[in-house]
Amino acid sequence: MISPYQFWQRFDELKKESMKDICRKYGIRYDRLLHNRSDCRFPKAEDLLALSEAVGTSAEYLLTGRKGYPDRVRSIADKLIQADDALLEKIEKLIAATN
Repeated sequence: MISPYQFWQRFDELKKESMKDICRKYGIRYDRLLHNRSDCRFPKAEDLLALSEAVGTSAEYLLTGRKGYPDRVRSIADKLIQADDALLEKIEKLIAATN
């Protein structure tokens, strides 16, 4: 986990709009966000999600610096979550055959 200072630094590196514009566009209270920044605190969870959307990254990246999975991997994972047992067994056999 990073410090709130590092969080805001990472956010600033990614933002392309002013804080006021981001707050207006994403429904964040500007005064609350400024208060969090000036007190060097993390934003509330709902603000964090809106901020991550505003700068086009994940909340995980803003909080940890770790990039999430690529879209292709995420898409495959979503399909696996919805797969039935028969399909999962076939995929397990396929993976075992490639190792």
